Amino acid sequence: MSSFISTILFCVIFFANLQAQFVVQDGTMNVDQPNAVISVNQSFNNNGNIKQRGTLVLGGDLSNLQNFDASEATIILNGENQKIQSNKLSVQNLIINNGHIKTIEGEVEITNVLQLNDGKVIINQEDGQITLENGVAVYANENSYVIGNIFHRGIGDKFFPVGDQNTYAPVTLYDLEGETPTVGIAYSLKGKQPYWRQIEKEGTYNGALVEVSFPSQDEDQIYYQDYLQLKAGLNQNATDTSLGASSVYTTSNNISITSKEKTNLSWLTIGFIANEAMERVYVPTAFSSQASNVEDQVIKVYGNLISFRNFHFGIQDAWGKWVYETNSLEKAMGEGWFDYSSSNNTYRYVLSGSYISGASFQQSDVIMRF
Repeated sequence: MSSFISTILFCVIFFANLQAQFVVQDGTMNVDQPNAVISVNQSFNNNGNIKQRGTLVLGGDLSNLQNFDASEATIILNGENQKIQSNKLSVQNLIINNGHIKTIEGEVEITNVLQLNDGKVIINQEDGQITLENGVAVYANENSYVIGNIFHRGIGDKFFPVGDQNTYAPVTLYDLEGETPTVGIAYSLKGKQPYWRQIEKEGTYNGALVEVSFPSQDEDQIYYQDYLQLKAGLNQNATDTSLGASSVYTTSNNISITSKEKTNLSWLTIGFIANEAMERVYVPTAFSSQASNVEDQVIKVYGNLISFRNFHFGIQDAWGKWVYETNSLEKAMGEGWFDYSSSNNTYRYVLSGSYISGASFQQSDVIMRF
């Protein structure tokens, strides 16, 4: 493999396109023009001192073992499955292009913009970190976001474009308060339950209003979205503090919830507002084809705040044979069951399930046909 090796290089560069590995072995490299563009299609290795202005376009890995000051420069990652290895790298703008995975090993500090056009950024959990020093993350989407911890330094409104390998689940902290805080967010999924972890790294974090967004095809969450809220706790298994919900809205298959209360607790998740007074389930015990009210001509399930999960409703004849069964709450409440052709007049319904609060129910009773 060919290499471009600089022992000591002081230069003014306006444009350079290198189809090779770029190595600064020792000494100093100074790119001092804000309009300068260096494009390296293979790896970029620094074992010396680099002062970079302008734009550095990389098609390969970046390895920085010494001092690389790009605090007035833009680095564009255009390659496939790239890796940034750095003791500490300060960059004004970091732009993620061309899809594929970009891996961060070491600390990268961004002073202006993290621009997520196309491609996921994996933060190595051992030593990787992205910190936005009063910077912002823009253009994040379901194809381009951060997997792992991302930090913001400072107060105010902060956006964290986080997710896991399969899910984009960003967080915004509104009116973040504290004394020179550095706060991070990471996302994880436990079973089907989403969790976000708030990490107070430096300074004092006094709390913020929290907005989370996540994809959901959960029928309970979609149908009962007005009862959703954010919950928080000191650990993942004890997120019992209710933060309420000042707003809940859906777009396509995504749900966004904003808390009513501020929090600085470590773990965040979603849940339902408990309302035992409204929880009820009822099945009539008689029906007739001659009834004037059409609702009295069938046997349906009626109630409030019934979960779609683990639902079962069935009807047996006098000999215990199932004449109707469904696990669909929608069908049980919408269509129901009737049988006018049979000579049987006595049946029994069996019902089991739970409410969205988690409380379970189980009922059974005799049904008469008149």
